[in-house]
Amino acid sequence: MVEADIILSWFASASSIVPALGRPVRVIQLPKPAGQKYKAQIDSFGDTPVLNIVKQYAPDVRPLRVACVGFSEGCQGVRAMLSSPDGGRIDTAIAIDGIHAQYQPNTTKRIVAAYVTPWGAYAQRAAQGRTLLVITASSIRPPKFASTTETAAWIWRYATGGDADKATGSIPEALVAPFSPPLVFKAGAAKGLTWPTTTYDAPPVSRYRQDHGFVIVNYKDLDETGHNDHVFQAQRVLPTILQTYLANRWNSIEPRGGICVLAAPEYEETQAPGCFPPSALSDLYVGGNADPKPLDIPVDSEVDPAIPGLDDAPPPVVSVEPQKVSGFVTFLKWSGGILGAALVLEGGRRIGAAITKGK
Repeated sequence: MVEADIILSWFASASSIVPALGRPVRVIQLPKPAGQKYKAQIDSFGDTPVLNIVKQYAPDVRPLRVACVGFSEGCQGVRAMLSSPDGGRIDTAIAIDGIHAQYQPNTTKRIVAAYVTPWGAYAQRAAQGRTLLVITASSIRPPKFASTTETAAWIWRYATGGDADKATGSIPEALVAPFSPPLVFKAGAAKGLTWPTTTYDAPPVSRYRQDHGFVIVNYKDLDETGHNDHVFQAQRVLPTILQTYLANRWNSIEPRGGICVLAAPEYEETQAPGCFPPSALSDLYVGGNADPKPLDIPVDSEVDPAIPGLDDAPPPVVSVEPQKVSGFVTFLKWSGGILGAALVLEGGRRIGAAITKGK
């Protein structure tokens, strides 16, 4: 049996990170559950979902660290894992343009806390330097539920206590470097939605926030329909985030001892001596004898109902200088919806191939 780090992935092709990792890693692409029942999917693996998923999909592996990665609807799978008895065992969570929530009834864009408190609880750990959480958000505005911009603002305020940008790290150069030649996403039409040709000269980052291991990257839309901007998140943002943050984190430490083997990531610089604590799953857990380790997720009544609406959020702005670093979707289903249209293209496998390439 081989020891390896594990990446659990929903709707996100994480295989692109493998060449950038200096240690054995196994990527497990979880299927989309029927009826979008992601909680039921994770519940089906019992009180030790990470261990039982690995036993089913990679029985030859003794898991060390675990990362959960989701794109779009797939972020519901990550949320379900964070809400599970193994939520406290997840080393890294990455959500690419897919955290949405319902609004509270009879309010002006106040988010129902239950949709985002698992993310908030995990974000608190990341802000303490214990884990890594990276959230990206395009500027797509659904008409009837909270956008990824709004939920990111909610999670940031919940975890950090305010709206102020933190200065514990600089935006990595890879996130803002110009494209040469520029990227061109072609025009198209499906399911009542028509989108134009969109050219990206550079990643359209509008705001960068970082509190130690908790990172939020906001992007402005260059396609007024949002279609190509969402596809851009899958094709370009996802692999960049994986290589810039997850590879840098996992390459910088030895999982059992927390020993620095390379320069520590910038966002961890304040934690003496600059290394992460041990983050490997324990032998007790792998042996099936450990107690559950859930996150401390509050109930709705314990959460300030005024956190926050998009109307309260400060205007987006990139507030830090770049720094070099080594190293679809029925949930968005509104009338003429962006990903409703993207799913129609599945017949041609255009979007699906972009997401699953390298699987």
